[in-house]
Amino acid sequence: MCDGTSCQGCCSSGTCLLGTAQSACGGAGAACLTCGSSASCVAGACVPSSDGGTSDASASEAGSVDAGGFDASEGGSVVDGGGGHHAILYGGNGSGGGLDDTWSYDGTGWSEVVPVGPGERWETAMATIGSTIVLFGGFESDNGEIFYADTWVLSGGMWNQASAFGPGERAGHCMASLGGGKAVLFGGWNGNDVLGDTWVFNGTQWSAGPTGPGPRYECAMAALGGEAVMFGGQSDTEGTPLGDTWTFNGTSWTQVTGSGPAPRSSASMAALGGQLVMFGGTGTGAPPSDTWTFDGAWHLNAATGPAGRIETGMATQGSTVILYGGGGYGDMWTFDGSSWTLVSNSNPPGARSSFSMATLP
Repeated sequence: MCDGTSCQGCCSSGTCLLGTAQSACGGAGAACLTCGSSASCVAGACVPSSDGGTSDASASEAGSVDAGGFDASEGGSVVDGGGGHHAILYGGNGSGGGLDDTWSYDGTGWSEVVPVGPGERWETAMATIGSTIVLFGGFESDNGEIFYADTWVLSGGMWNQASAFGPGERAGHCMASLGGGKAVLFGGWNGNDVLGDTWVFNGTQWSAGPTGPGPRYECAMAALGGEAVMFGGQSDTEGTPLGDTWTFNGTSWTQVTGSGPAPRSSASMAALGGQLVMFGGTGTGAPPSDTWTFDGAWHLNAATGPAGRIETGMATQGSTVILYGGGGYGDMWTFDGSSWTLVSNSNPPGARSSFSMATLP
């Protein structure tokens, strides 16, 4: 399946294990994240590409695949369930406290997957890089207040902690994908200070970014056209909401002028075609139930949908955006650009808030 030249890490019994030969081959190891230019990573193993390039290998080359999204016989590999993408949900805060579960929605139903992950936490942030999802930080208080500064990557159906050092411990930060296989992280709160730093992750390492917007946490961020768009957040622990919009192109921040949503924090945002969709949050009154789209300018959408709520999760799934939970809810809605639809699921993740969602191609 793999050899010493096509595997970035350790090739053990035909499987590419991430890490050095000493750390990966000597233990259980982790599924591959990348397999070099002559193979693709399928179900955690390096499979040679038929054209010698980096095209995706078919699922049949790595074993049988279930349309539910993760095949336990292959360590939980992700495959297309009909929409072309999977929405991945991690953790959050439920009625019993912090959660550490991972769920996948393939367009037809939810499946709980990946038994071992970063651990229980909420107010994390996730973003898509290529065929992987990266998660950073978060917070949990079930065993005393703990803020995290660790980086985790979901690939091949497995969570692997990355040996990458960069941002300090924090929660309530926002993240989004960038072009060129990178993701950006901004702001957050570390228990003492509201943060205003920018960090860029290239799949392997973090690097400090430029000065930009003022400090904030509970901001909304999503990718549009190779750039990250960030809206709002709160500037202090008193809950003062912000109503500014910024774009980040990988090197610099630019503030977007013009009218838009009322100031708010804890809103959710995801891409839908050539625009972004934002819903909910909290400002100076009750949580709003308005839907906004952004294509370079903000537009209020007249669609009626979910009740107003905070700390939901949103992600792109095929030709729709899905919204799950938040504010004590455990319902799921889809938005196609013109209307919201309440979706019934027989096996939902359960009511929660302050969780993370991202799209896995």
